Amino acid sequence: MRASDTFARLGGDQFAIVQVGIAGEPDVEALCARILETVRRPFNLLGHEVFLGASIGIALAPEAGDERADLLRKADIALYRAKGEGRNCYRYFTPSLDETVQLRSRLEEDLRTALADGEGLQVFYQPEVASAGQPVIGLEALVRWQHPTRGLISPEQFIPIAEETGLIMPLGEWVLRQACIVSRRWPELLMAVNLSPVQVRSSGFAERVIEIVRECGADPRRIEFEITEGTLLDNGEFTGKVLQSLREAGFRIALDDFGTGYSSLNYLRQFEIDKIKIDRSFVQPLGRALGLTVTAEGVETEEQKRLIAAMGASEMQGFLFSQAVPEDWDAGLLSRLNARAKPNEARSALTTLALPMGSGS
Repeated sequence: MRASDTFARLGGDQFAIVQVGIAGEPDVEALCARILETVRRPFNLLGHEVFLGASIGIALAPEAGDERADLLRKADIALYRAKGEGRNCYRYFTPSLDETVQLRSRLEEDLRTALADGEGLQVFYQPEVASAGQPVIGLEALVRWQHPTRGLISPEQFIPIAEETGLIMPLGEWVLRQACIVSRRWPELLMAVNLSPVQVRSSGFAERVIEIVRECGADPRRIEFEITEGTLLDNGEFTGKVLQSLREAGFRIALDDFGTGYSSLNYLRQFEIDKIKIDRSFVQPLGRALGLTVTAEGVETEEQKRLIAAMGASEMQGFLFSQAVPEDWDAGLLSRLNARAKPNEARSALTTLALPMGSGS
């Protein structure tokens, strides 16, 4: 940065830089590249190697306007576009982005309405199968939104809106209640429910979850909460206490998308994880060495299934076995999947599921 540049913290993890008298986009992009390169360098925090990321939004005057407040608003819009495209990048404000923000505002209003009247939201369930013999051993609850005029809206589009607006709290509770109802119907199966980092870091979250499951009459030992590596790093000490409270109440904890982020083995031991869910391209005999269950996600072909089983994954999930299906799915789906297993293997796996789920493997 130059001596004439202004640098300020806006609040939380957001900062602003104001530059005047620049040569245009080349100067801006050179500064962005230096910022991203600096932020990418790992640093040591209490003995742990920590990696950060950054997203940058840019608004140029006079193309994007000349009012300070308007330029800041538009830079913020571009910032969220950068976040939505994978982070660790920079994006310029364009008029089309303004239209996107207006759409997000309308979707927020519609999501509030859907949560209030229960119309359009539905929970789908995707089976998880055992590598040995392929009996169905669990279901993952996945929320879907059928908008009255826009059709099916992907979770990638409305979950970030829910997180930014606080709607993730009532939405998450609604999904958990629906999952508990289905879990009671299939008591021999584990029910996996995804948790947002916004939920985990909210005050009293663990107590609220325990209360909801108790109200629904579900068995906590049959509920498995999935979190991401980023959630573990978000206020790690507080998150650790939340996860500990959940495990003490009988719930299992799974680390989703393992291998796509920080992937420190220390986290697995520090937070007492029961399972890691890993993309099929990353499967290794890692979980067995650490005493963890390994679930390979995204399995789509018989060849992938064969290779993944040989590499040591104990469970699989993907379109090869089933897509996510609605609550009123054909009950024969489970029978058809289990029928593909050898009889003795299926009986052995289901007997194991009946055992108490404590901490460990």
